[in-house]
Amino acid sequence: MGYKIPGADYTSPAQLQTNVGAEVGRSLGSVMASFGKSLQAANEQAKKTAALQDQMKNTIMINNSKSVNKVLSAGKEQFGDDQVLYNEWKAEVVRKGEEATQAQIDFQFGDLDAAQKKQKLDVVGGFETYLNESKQNYGRFLADVSDMDADNMRIIGNSTNGEQQLNQIILAANSGGNAIDIFGDGATMTRSLSGDNKEIINTRVRIPVNSDTLKTLGGKSGGTSISVFEQGVADGIIKKKEVDGKFYYEFDKKIDTSRYSKKGGNDFVIEKSTSMDPAKTFQELGFADKEMIIDPAMYAKTASGDPAMYTSSSTKDSQKGYVRTTNSEIIDISKMRGNEALGVTVNSEVEGILLNGRSTDAKLDSFSAYGVESLDAFPSLKNKYKTLRNFLNKGDVNQVNTFTNSVVTQTLFNKLFSKTDSKGDRIYTQKSADKNMVKFLNENNIMNEAGQPYEIGQTVYVKNKVTERVIQKDTGPSFAQKMQAGLKAENPDYASLFAVPIKPKGYDQNIVYFEKQGDQEAGVYRVDKDGIKASSTPLPQSILVGLF
Repeated sequence: MGYKIPGADYTSPAQLQTNVGAEVGRSLGSVMASFGKSLQAANEQAKKTAALQDQMKNTIMINNSKSVNKVLSAGKEQFGDDQVLYNEWKAEVVRKGEEATQAQIDFQFGDLDAAQKKQKLDVVGGFETYLNESKQNYGRFLADVSDMDADNMRIIGNSTNGEQQLNQIILAANSGGNAIDIFGDGATMTRSLSGDNKEIINTRVRIPVNSDTLKTLGGKSGGTSISVFEQGVADGIIKKKEVDGKFYYEFDKKIDTSRYSKKGGNDFVIEKSTSMDPAKTFQELGFADKEMIIDPAMYAKTASGDPAMYTSSSTKDSQKGYVRTTNSEIIDISKMRGNEALGVTVNSEVEGILLNGRSTDAKLDSFSAYGVESLDAFPSLKNKYKTLRNFLNKGDVNQVNTFTNSVVTQTLFNKLFSKTDSKGDRIYTQKSADKNMVKFLNENNIMNEAGQPYEIGQTVYVKNKVTERVIQKDTGPSFAQKMQAGLKAENPDYASLFAVPIKPKGYDQNIVYFEKQGDQEAGVYRVDKDGIKASSTPLPQSILVGLF
């Protein structure tokens, strides 16, 4: 028997019968159609996004370009005619600007992790900081270039060893113009920027040693300027170079503008410091009146309580044929220097000079106002510290304080005792004590400024009254006759007759006139070989007549 495939009864209903190939085709077609629409929409959105990103990138670049141009414009105004440094700075600003612009674009549109984004932000922030700081830093230096000739400003540096002159030449070189216009024929100069941020200004100036400019300068200063340059060469501050058979003074300096006018950095021009006004100071202390006449209470007294007056005679600095007699009223300098109110005033000034917040250059300028620019007058300090700058930076605090106090105090008294008072015929001054003067001072217990007995060569503060008289010439019989006539007069002019030491014939000592000194009255006294009085009382008129 055979087997037969079932007929229609076993065939699926029409609604269940499916053409699989056709259905799959239709399904894929539908999906693809839907995907195509989505892809088309995505592409259109991507185009819009890309266009928007391009616009944003352009906006970023335009805004950054505006910022750069704004800074460059301000910088150009600061640099003025100085195109050399401006062009170098401009190139650095543009370079950093392009770098920051790309970093900003990468940050906003790049596929970056957190660390990479921070790095890009640092670049952008660094550029903004650079724009602000570089303009300010250059601005501070260029402001000094403009202010260096102002009346109230001073170029820093020691003027005796070329340091100040070096700074002045470096400033002038950065003022615009060319080397010949500024420094004369034969001069050359180069300037450039260096450092990671182009923050260092390098300046080099060469001036021929035998240039007309230096010859003129030397002539006007009596040769002082040339000697200062040579001292600068000796101290290594200025160089002397031979170029193509010619010698030049070379002035070279690197200026870090990022530290300019900041602690530890450069600052070439500062406001001039002023010293204390002796007139105002001594008037406020009651040492002198408004006409600068010293109070009588400030004069020394002899052991007996009389005004201390010392008389000396000399033909030095007097007219030919005349003798100069100087009556010196002694100032009690020990009393003045020991005044507590003066001490407080001086200490306040010293504290201001040495204030921790002040730069060393500012301190040096204060010393310059008091006439001290080096340690040349202080050998022991010079041997140890070489320069005043080193002493201020490295010296013992107490030693620096004591030194400064002495400089301020001494300057006050130096200025007071170098003037003529309002009457015009009396001069406040300082004398170097000789043997005779020391004897007089110590016999009357008059102390020096340290409160100690005087020694030969120490300074005595006095008010002088100077007179000149004709010298009686010792020319044989006529001289003796003139002396006799003068001595027999009703009121002999002993001061004129014995203005200089005279040794009468047959007499073993010189005799000379002295003004009243302490208990000893005015008159003619015998003196020893050193000119010191050999008697305590003057020779009477009768004895003097007999000598001639």
